[in-house]
Amino acid sequence: MVRAVLTERLKAHVNSICEEASIIPFDSIRIYAYELPQGETPICDRNIIDETKWYRATEDMVTNATTSGICGTTFPMWLQDTIPIAQTTIGIEFDCKVCVPGLHTACDSNFLVTIMNCGEFRVYKLKKPSSCPRAYCFGYGVRDIPPTESTSKPQIEHIFTRESGFIHYQVNNFQCVFPFLNSSDPLKPYLYQIHWYINGDVVYVTEAVKREDFAKTYLNEKNGILKMGIKVSIFINEC
Repeated sequence: MVRAVLTERLKAHVNSICEEASIIPFDSIRIYAYELPQGETPICDRNIIDETKWYRATEDMVTNATTSGICGTTFPMWLQDTIPIAQTTIGIEFDCKVCVPGLHTACDSNFLVTIMNCGEFRVYKLKKPSSCPRAYCFGYGVRDIPPTESTSKPQIEHIFTRESGFIHYQVNNFQCVFPFLNSSDPLKPYLYQIHWYINGDVVYVTEAVKREDFAKTYLNEKNGILKMGIKVSIFINEC
């Protein structure tokens, strides 16, 4: 009876970790096939990772050596270990070695992260890298032909949105406005990533999103606007 109770508690604990794991930010561009465009701000997990959280991604962490400038960052960190995928490993936490590439080596230094097999996917408890720009690389993706079309110069518009909570309130937003492009392949819609600048300094780089999710790219008090009397500018990356 005691053993059965402990087993059920363990299952509940594992299910809680797996269900509540957060999607790692910038999941869509952390892939091996994504080459960092010139002028794009690289991801830095030193400013992103919360070491108390569990994260998941669309694909597992890359397990072969990386090169500079892929996975959305300058120095993409990779797993020099085996990912636990066997049925018998579900719910078990494994300490696995992550490599940090350098200028001339694929593994300049290393440290341990924790991985748990949730069955259909894995979750990761990650550590912040010691410096920037370094970020974890997840998945290989498919190298595709980048779009050659261009859109007109984007404009910035100010709008209010209504948020619900204990009380209703308005949020002060800036949105990027430009004509959206139509992909020739409906199965491969264009993604849009917005780089927001305040007084010439980049303050917020959005995830690459589809047209229908474009509201996620707004600049507001949650991700960048701290005061008025500022100069706001933008850069669009189409992929």
